[in-house]
Amino acid sequence: MKDGVNGVIKIAVIIVAFLMVIYQMVSSQVLLMSTVPYLNLHLLFSLVIVFLGAARDTRSTPLRLWMMFVIVAAILALGYIQLNWEDIQQRAYFNTALDLAAGIMAILLVLEATRIATGWFLSIMAIGAVIYGFVGARLPAPLTIQSMGFEQTMTNLSVGLDNGIYAFIPISANFLFLFILFGGVLSGTGADKFFLTLGKIVMSKIRGGAAMMAVVASCGIGMITGSAAANAAVVGTITIPLMKRFGFKPEEAGGIEAAASNGGQIMPPIMGMSAFAMAGMTGIPYITIAKMAVFPAILYFGLVGLYVYLTAGKHRLPMAAKEPIDGKELAISSINFIVPILLIVVMMAYGFSVNYIGFWAIITTVGISLIRKKTRPSFTQFVNGFVTGTVQAAGIGVTTAAVGIILATLTMSGLSVKLVLGIEAWSLGSVLLALLLVQVITVAMGCAGASLTAYMIVTIFAVPALQKMGVPFDIGHFFAMFISVFAFLTPPVALVSLITAKIAEAPYMKTAKESIKAAVAGFMVPYIFVFCPVILLKPREPLFAVVAVIASIICLCSLQVSLVGFLLTDLKLRERGLFFMAAALAFVGLVERSIPFSAIGVALFVAALLWHRMRARAGSIDVEPVAS
Repeated sequence: MKDGVNGVIKIAVIIVAFLMVIYQMVSSQVLLMSTVPYLNLHLLFSLVIVFLGAARDTRSTPLRLWMMFVIVAAILALGYIQLNWEDIQQRAYFNTALDLAAGIMAILLVLEATRIATGWFLSIMAIGAVIYGFVGARLPAPLTIQSMGFEQTMTNLSVGLDNGIYAFIPISANFLFLFILFGGVLSGTGADKFFLTLGKIVMSKIRGGAAMMAVVASCGIGMITGSAAANAAVVGTITIPLMKRFGFKPEEAGGIEAAASNGGQIMPPIMGMSAFAMAGMTGIPYITIAKMAVFPAILYFGLVGLYVYLTAGKHRLPMAAKEPIDGKELAISSINFIVPILLIVVMMAYGFSVNYIGFWAIITTVGISLIRKKTRPSFTQFVNGFVTGTVQAAGIGVTTAAVGIILATLTMSGLSVKLVLGIEAWSLGSVLLALLLVQVITVAMGCAGASLTAYMIVTIFAVPALQKMGVPFDIGHFFAMFISVFAFLTPPVALVSLITAKIAEAPYMKTAKESIKAAVAGFMVPYIFVFCPVILLKPREPLFAVVAVIASIICLCSLQVSLVGFLLTDLKLRERGLFFMAAALAFVGLVERSIPFSAIGVALFVAALLWHRMRARAGSIDVEPVAS
């Protein structure tokens, strides 16, 4: 009986998912309705799919009954808003009891769906924000805020229809949904297998090849999943056991995969959800954001690769044996994935909207995948790709609604202004301290388990504070977006490291430590590009721009060598100290925009390198055998 019920629910998930796909795909090409009902229906679809997904994934009868109840409640509450939205807008702040009841129900449903999609953290934050809005006036300074009445608060949070739960829904509907769906469809056509095969080519070409395979595969798959956690779960089950077999410690294997998986969110042309959210929140064209990310992404993956190479050398690991790969077949199958990505780049260059591009990327992917019988996905694979992408996008939809509750509380209470002034005061006017403070807050927000929510919450007050201190608007947002992505790797709740640690059967904290070492560029580069915009392809002074590029590469490489403790052979303590000092001086030169400091850092790196080379030559350097 339970199996029969589960089958019915699975079919319901598929039907509703495809209805939402059709609705969003058609809406990207044709204006079906006004903005308010369009966004409300997007939220309704998202709620129903999240609840149906939860019912599908549980065997508990009471929990399934609860999901059915909240689905009916969602249809009634948001259906009422859908049918009466014009009247509700006209009587804003003088709403009827039925209006307020529908609004309160919508808020509660969003909180429950967010709990299901991301866990308790974000829901508790949103509930806390609502409570704070009522009791804040009774708290001592500096926590005192302006409180509003119950009806006005509920209107702001829901039936105002342009704030609260609806504030960030345009980002989900117009920027995120179709690209998340595109990732699901691309994965359903076999993109993950293609990138894993691509990684195998690298595996036999360079020391630490098993881990290099993880870096290449995770970079590629990260572009299509948009989720570091999903990337780690998909790729890690293959690459982590392989790395362990070739001699990497379990925590190193887990750390490398976590760092590589997380980096997919900053790799153009298809970055993570936070980048699309940045485009939606700021109005900056997505292609501009992708251009800004090019050099930071190269630096990041270059440093992850360097960590792999140095760690493999430190353990004297063997080269991987060459695996037979059909190059011709790989080249032909690559068309399925390269053409849609090239289409996206070209259409972005011509200035088409994100939604419009997402539509044609999906159509192109489906069309090309059907041409060759050998690589043609089965009907089940297609369905799974569409459903997986839709369920993931629905979870993001309800999450953005929950973040809107926090935004509304911060703005209508005046707390956001206090936080802006607080960052200025606590940083003592220092941009570097302000950036550090923003990063600490972002890491705390990252405990919610989604870089998107961390970015959206922090930018409410962090970017205005950084702007007041002289950081340009676009760079301030890019900094917040970048560090929110790497909140996933920062303890105490490093979600990606937690996943890879379980796969690697390694201690969580040791894995998190190794992931931070591998991903050190992800924590350093944001500070560098704030002070040296040339890293974001925004050069100012030509001479310093050249110095900054060289100094940033030397800074990061020197720091990575110091952390691993190996270059040509094992480093002595004083050598590690010299490389660390070179990195520190180069970084100070970048932050202070000082050519002399940068030059000293580069010179010290060269001196340390020559000294180490002489010592290595005086000893014997092992030549790695090829694994059998």
